[in-house]
Amino acid sequence: MPGIQLDELLTLLHFCREHEVVTVVDVVLPKGFVYAPEVQDLLPYIDWFLPNDAEAAVLTGRNDPWEAMQVLRSWGAKGLVITLGEHGSLGVQGDECWRCASYPWQPIDPSGAGDAFASGLITGIAKGWDFPRILRYATALGASATRAIGTTDGVLTATETERLIDQQPLAMSAEHLANPTPA
Repeated sequence: MPGIQLDELLTLLHFCREHEVVTVVDVVLPKGFVYAPEVQDLLPYIDWFLPNDAEAAVLTGRNDPWEAMQVLRSWGAKGLVITLGEHGSLGVQGDECWRCASYPWQPIDPSGAGDAFASGLITGIAKGWDFPRILRYATALGASATRAIGTTDGVLTATETERLIDQQPLAMSAEHLANPTPA
């Protein structure tokens, strides 16, 4: 963004769907972004959609992450995670919604946390983990990026991330969702 042409992205997403390529879209909205209705057309073709709470609010017009999640689902989002900074994340896969807490660390620099979170999610998908494990892993990896100045110096290795999850398990809660309703 803003160099992404939504019609070209839709063509690419169609190609990926036809060839069973899993797609992950980590949202980054440029300053002054004005909602484009074409975004709705993309969601049914994205396997995992990852906005933060501010981006979800801009896209849906809903400031409450729960409401934004419901709107995005009604537009066709299937795998969806809305990151909430120090408040954790809200994730949906199918009809299950998971809330995951965050680590109570004092962040030094949040740069790179979203990218680290996305890489944790992709790792879990590639390894075939269940969604709660994916969400915990992504949360731990994202949080680790905030421990140092810069985007990568604080990021834990896979072994360190697994150890953190074992030693400091995050609170998670699940809720079964009804079928999405129109926005």
